[in-house]
Amino acid sequence: MTPSLDTIRGQIDALDAKLRDLLGARADLIAQVAAAKSEDAHGASLSLRPAREAQLMRVLVAYAHDNNLPVAALIAVWREIIGMAIIRQGGMKIFTAAQNAPLARDYFGAVLEVTIGDVKPKDFDTTMVGVLPLDDIPAPEAGLAVFGLLPLLGVPQAVLYGAVPHEEIQQPVTLVGGSKLPDNAHRLSDNLALLDGAVEAPAGCMRFGIFEAPLEHRAK
Repeated sequence: MTPSLDTIRGQIDALDAKLRDLLGARADLIAQVAAAKSEDAHGASLSLRPAREAQLMRVLVAYAHDNNLPVAALIAVWREIIGMAIIRQGGMKIFTAAQNAPLARDYFGAVLEVTIGDVKPKDFDTTMVGVLPLDDIPAPEAGLAVFGLLPLLGVPQAVLYGAVPHEEIQQPVTLVGGSKLPDNAHRLSDNLALLDGAVEAPAGCMRFGIFEAPLEHRAK
């Protein structure tokens, strides 16, 4: 016999309460992470962990496929949870050009403040992240580099640029630019491409960053 609507709704309410409790427990753990970082004199000041987050997104994609759930919706929920975690760890400064503002908000969540305007990477410090157009990527300098592509799903339109914390990268790719891209490159434009693995830039190219492979990337 099918349960009544009131019974089903009661079960949903009970699950919602458990979800709230789990989010609270997660927030408490994030607060412990923040406290541990403050005691570590060698800890990085940037709360973002792009490789770890990309690996989590890959797990979510597999889970969504296995359970017939919408991938984009599941990723959006987790991006908001990650945004709340970054706030608990002190937040960060995010800068983006106007055309990339929706990408920045989708990635960082609604709770983090995004400054829209003229992005000047030369003025960056280790607490700042930029969402920059593909056709205007600055050269790496003083620990600053590209550490990801946006959007997470679909055709890349922008890069994440900032201080890259030391992380274990499980499926590395290297972003390079130049007029002599190798034949095995995954081209993003006429002069920009991804190479599989953590590699040096080919002759005549510049390496912009090494990071976890995009969700829809497939090695050749």
